[in-house]
Amino acid sequence: MNNFSWAKGFGFGVFLWLIMFVAAAVLVGLNIPLSTWSVLILAVVAGVLAFSFAVGAKPTSAGQAFGYGFLWAAIGIILDVIFSRQLNSGIFGIWSYWLGYAAILLAPWFEYEIQNPGGAHHHAI
Repeated sequence: MNNFSWAKGFGFGVFLWLIMFVAAAVLVGLNIPLSTWSVLILAVVAGVLAFSFAVGAKPTSAGQAFGYGFLWAAIGIILDVIFSRQLNSGIFGIWSYWLGYAAILLAPWFEYEIQNPGGAHHHAI
């Protein structure tokens, strides 16, 4: 994982979680329950945000892209265990919650594949 930026990995991971935490808090503040459908919308937002952060992280390989996705998902899940579970004990039982973390995990790889069609195996002559 050459050129893996731990600062971007941790920074974007924490920032992504903060944005999603605030978005969920706003929904709750608007009396919108964190049901399957509202969490599904949050999952899509999480995937789009992770994709955008991957553009900024600029992974140089598929493995590095998965590294960012894994780190971002791990940070989010750990922070959810520490904070979000205290506010919603059933959060880990909502399938769309896990879909959001799957989107976060895969978004950097997807962004890398879009930027590097056919993989990084093409070399300039």
